[in-house]
Amino acid sequence: MWKIAFWILFLAAASWEVVLHALEWRHLKTLEGGPPQEMIRILPDNYNWHRGIKYAQDHLRLGLGETLSSYTLMAVAIESGLYAAVSSWAGMTFTSPFLAGLVFGVVASATVWLVQLPWEWSEAFRVEESYGFNRASPALFWRDQLVKLSFLCAIGGGLLGSLTWLSGKPLWPLWGFLLLFGVELFFVAFLPIVVVPLFCRLGPLQDEALRQQIEGLLQSVGFRPAKVLVADASKRSLHGNAFLAGLGRAKRVVLFDTLMRSFPHQEILAIIGHELGHWKRRHAASRLGLLLSFEACAFFFLWVAMTSPLFAASFGLEGLSHGSLGLAVAMLGFISTLSFQPLLSSRARKEEFEADAFGAECAGREAMTEALRRLSSENLAWSPPHKLYAAWYHSHPSMLERLLLLSDGEGCSVAQ
Repeated sequence: MWKIAFWILFLAAASWEVVLHALEWRHLKTLEGGPPQEMIRILPDNYNWHRGIKYAQDHLRLGLGETLSSYTLMAVAIESGLYAAVSSWAGMTFTSPFLAGLVFGVVASATVWLVQLPWEWSEAFRVEESYGFNRASPALFWRDQLVKLSFLCAIGGGLLGSLTWLSGKPLWPLWGFLLLFGVELFFVAFLPIVVVPLFCRLGPLQDEALRQQIEGLLQSVGFRPAKVLVADASKRSLHGNAFLAGLGRAKRVVLFDTLMRSFPHQEILAIIGHELGHWKRRHAASRLGLLLSFEACAFFFLWVAMTSPLFAASFGLEGLSHGSLGLAVAMLGFISTLSFQPLLSSRARKEEFEADAFGAECAGREAMTEALRRLSSENLAWSPPHKLYAAWYHSHPSMLERLLLLSDGEGCSVAQ
């Protein structure tokens, strides 16, 4: 029964993702004829519509390739017996449940990294570079990939090893849930201190006038104490961005240097105001609550699977808790793809509308509108996605939706 359920969920998730990519491809093909009528009046005159569509199509190809590669590898590994063989090797080599789970988690995480690697290389050096966005050298790419591999192995191996050890204890789903929550809270609190410096050099904002404007905006909304820093993102990409991160004294406002080069001050304030909107409206907390609800259900599912002797036996994993946990987590991934993913994406898009409105309040509706228009033009991001594809994969509404909503109300400036 468990094996049948696994493959039904596998096929449902894989098929649905292929369908979504096919719908988006067909949608983009229809847009090759030109922008929708309602977009013509808001598109910048100098925007290359067909280049933007081609950029979206090239990324879609890579996304579908990576998706199919992941599903294919999983199917081959399980049906060929390779998954069970590696799980058995880890169990026989390491008598400690923690070490067996740790090593097996490291192997699984490294495999995921290997599957993603050629697609990420193609994204950086075929797609992004051909459109003039990529600035990373091959050496820098490999350096970043090794950092990513280290993180994947540390987190994947550490979590699987810990859960394998906990699975033999009373109330282990509760302790596993608290462990995962602790890891998530750690990264939320210390992202700008621990993770960001591994990929970008952070330095103080040198533009004194802009710094004073930003600090005035932060003070007006109560976001303090916080450091305003600039990341040398242009070493890797010309895409511009900004974000807020951290808790307490670890709070940071991080601006990409690419943003500083092409955006006027008032538009930068609007972008920061947008990010402050996420903080002011407690979006991170509400999204964390939604995530924790799913994780609570997920640990209940893990408990059901791990306490059923038929689950491990269905895949030839008797006595191999780490291997059984890995497949149970994979089943959760299928369930998440089919149900939780669109729910989370829908919440995220709603939050973007609220953040846009707050950005307009902070810096003025015109500044927020022009900042969004400039971001879309510089990132070739004007093409609207297919509604179903967006429902699953897009955390941001289309630019048409965002600008239309902004045009309905006037923002009041608090950061002039």
